Amino acid sequence: MTTDELKIIAQIDKERIKIFKKNRKCFQPYCKKNAIDSHVLQKNGFISKISQNSHVYEYIYFPFRELPFGFKKTGINDVFTFKGFCSYHDNYLFKEIENGISDFSDYKKNLLFAYRILAQEIVKKRLIIEWYFSLISKNITKNKNQKAFLNQSISGQQLGIKDSFITLKKVINNIKNPTLRDFNFHTRYINYLDICASGLYSFETTQEQITMTDEVYEMPLTDIFVNILPIKDKTVVSFGYWNTNNLECNIYIKDKFSLPENEFIKFLSDILIAQMENWIISFPFYDKIKNDEEILSKLTREGLRTSNERFSIEYNLFK
Repeated sequence: MTTDELKIIAQIDKERIKIFKKNRKCFQPYCKKNAIDSHVLQKNGFISKISQNSHVYEYIYFPFRELPFGFKKTGINDVFTFKGFCSYHDNYLFKEIENGISDFSDYKKNLLFAYRILAQEIVKKRLIIEWYFSLISKNITKNKNQKAFLNQSISGQQLGIKDSFITLKKVINNIKNPTLRDFNFHTRYINYLDICASGLYSFETTQEQITMTDEVYEMPLTDIFVNILPIKDKTVVSFGYWNTNNLECNIYIKDKFSLPENEFIKFLSDILIAQMENWIISFPFYDKIKNDEEILSKLTREGLRTSNERFSIEYNLFK
């Protein structure tokens, strides 16, 4: 990599840090207070369980670098955080899951996890849009292909925000009205894994989206909320989704949750590598797979480029 290319990457990173560190208003409508660094997962509930000296390794995206995906050692105060809610709303809205959750069959608590995941996803997409607009307007990325990528990504992020708000409205309605059951949640306990994950991915593949009719395409894509969390000597896996949005998703998830444990864990590995963001691992786990970092980066890029995101990967994180 040339000196000029390294300078551009440094400028890109500097712009990202500036935008992501800016003060933001609370995500709650009409609240004018500044947002705090809200945790998608409480550090004392799950994150600290796999930490060492208050640090973990997170799998993150390094834009425009030769190895765009990789692990970074991060303090537990900083992982799974976003400029989301003010202190009052963060405590008030999510007090029922503030210390984690012991019963994953509780419908409302699963909805609260989904609420936080969606809020973080929307905030993250807004920041990416602001960042990419800034790179274009300041002419930091002069390469035409890179600018085309940024513009295309902005459009995708905007569409994703629109879909997430539709799903979020449905989640909030279900939280407020205990008689509603518009979401399915599937839970399974498996042998302990040194990993925490909390985020979402879209069920529909790119190929399926291409073949959708205009009427179907106007509907939001099916967000699948994923939580993979260590509790005591087990790991709990929870998947949730809007059950009226895509009946095929229900069949697919039920089939996956009925797999033998080793096959189910392999399915989780595929999801984490090719479709998920927001996952962290322990120091011992990192030591086991650190030599495979380049392989993982290539597989994640393949997941972004393929039109069939549900492809099976030969590599298994947990073997």
